[in-house]
Amino acid sequence: MRRSVFLYVIVGCLFFITSVSAESATLRTNVILNHPYVLLSDLFDGILPSEDRKIGAAPPLGTRYTIGGDQLTAIAAQFGVEWLDASPILSTTIERASYTINQSDLLPVIEEKLNFKENDYTKIELKEFVPIKIASNEFKGSQQINVHFCDDKHEDFQGEIKIPLSKEGELKIYPFEGVVIKKVLAVVARHDLYPGQSILAEDLEQKPIKYVSIDGEKELSVNDIVGLVAKKKIAAGHIMVASELIHPQLVSRGTPVVLLFASENLRVTISGIVLDEGGKGDIVHVYNALSKMILTGNVMSRSEVKVISGITPLSADERRLSMNRLPSL
Repeated sequence: MRRSVFLYVIVGCLFFITSVSAESATLRTNVILNHPYVLLSDLFDGILPSEDRKIGAAPPLGTRYTIGGDQLTAIAAQFGVEWLDASPILSTTIERASYTINQSDLLPVIEEKLNFKENDYTKIELKEFVPIKIASNEFKGSQQINVHFCDDKHEDFQGEIKIPLSKEGELKIYPFEGVVIKKVLAVVARHDLYPGQSILAEDLEQKPIKYVSIDGEKELSVNDIVGLVAKKKIAAGHIMVASELIHPQLVSRGTPVVLLFASENLRVTISGIVLDEGGKGDIVHVYNALSKMILTGNVMSRSEVKVISGITPLSADERRLSMNRLPSL
């Protein structure tokens, strides 16, 4: 009788031990590692320190991989882990924890330090930048970023990232370089334009282009250009500049016009004959037959020229007028 009781007690104890082992060997489904290897205890709960083993390499910093159910079952069998819930549909994800600096983290800091405000047309680009990754348990404190322009053009820049490590006084330094790509919204020809062609709105478009300084030229809007005439062929995509455009010709040599002289309290009109060709706003010379004087003015319309005050009229003889039978009004 005593022997039977003793056997029941032994069997019960073995059952109890087996049950505890089965409960403790449970799968960890999401694992974040701070070391460069995978331990048996990283995969399964309940592994005793004396039973723990290195079973493989951890993924690279900041990356992850997945171990499927069949491989987990094989690992458990190889190291004697009693995993009662083993199934081919289960899996676990292993991720290597890291402190990472991406380009998106760095660009706002560079913009602030360079006192640069990004818009839709001007961008900062880093040259061949590779994300910086450091093991989380090695990183300490906060990084220091220094950056400066390479020249007075404020285009190319260089800098470095200093990252403190957990070891006292130890730093990792990562250099970087980049460029500020300046663009402006410019008016360009939508297609080829030809000499003498009047320019319409549909001949133009606005595009962000790399900034190029053109001496003596100002930026033109679509409204500034519409109605002007191309002086020479303008290729599609070419920036529209004032020096390549003229006003449409309103008057030509021999055109009869009204000369207008206006001041604060005086308005005088006289007739005259244009001696030059010109478009709206152009400066032309006009001969007045009555006074035999030549006046200078701006073309206002096909029949009107406004005298420019401050310019002394010339006599026809001084000008050496050589026109055959100028028509008169």
